[in-house]
Amino acid sequence: MVLAWAVIRPRDWPEAVAAVPAAALVIGTGAISVHDAGAAAMRLGPVIGFLAAVLVLAQLCDDEGLFRVCGAWMARTAAGRPRRLLAQVFALAAVTTAVLSLDATVVLLTPVVFATAARLEARAKPHLYACTHLSNSGSPLLPVSNLTNLLAFSASGLAFGRSSWHGPRTRHSSCSCSASGSWRATATGPGWDPRAWARPPGS
Repeated sequence: MVLAWAVIRPRDWPEAVAAVPAAALVIGTGAISVHDAGAAAMRLGPVIGFLAAVLVLAQLCDDEGLFRVCGAWMARTAAGRPRRLLAQVFALAAVTTAVLSLDATVVLLTPVVFATAARLEARAKPHLYACTHLSNSGSPLLPVSNLTNLLAFSASGLAFGRSSWHGPRTRHSSCSCSASGSWRATATGPGWDPRAWARPPGS
């Protein structure tokens, strides 16, 4: 029910309108004891608080025009070269995902990338694909990049520094391979000829 509410968002009401009564119902019916609910809240409280702080930081960056400045920089330095613009989108999406979480990449950066591609009269699809794909493949890089990472590291007891710099290298290698494969599929795959990226006249 809560998931359906989050997807539909009737009257643009927040998810808490459904989530809080649902949680009260679960506790009230005895499906989860008050003690267990309190213990879970104490355990996950710091994680949720940190996630909220990261999302607020991302929103503040957007309010201050950081992503618009990045879009203007990409448009200026790409100089009409689609592959350079694509490389810039890859790099910016990877950094945004790693530092500000995949939500910031999808919600805040993707519209800027779309507007930048339109400004350069280039097809937006390759660049939007790169943005959305990197939001996924770049999310394992740091614990702050994804809520799932935060929950996993909280449960495992790993420290931030150890998990980020001294953890298994396979996680970072898989991100690099995924990004490399995405670039190859986007930049050189069938239907992605850069000469065809220019928007057809009148479209």
